Amino acid sequence: MDTRTRRIIVTGLLVLLVAVVVLGAVIQAVR
Repeated sequence: MDTRTRRIIVTGLLVLLVAVVVLGAVIQAVR
């Protein structure tokens, strides 16, 4: 696995994490 592929994977995981956090905040705000 080269550096570029690893960077893409890490970026994807970070975006996924941010999306989950934002989704949780929205759900809390709606309630």
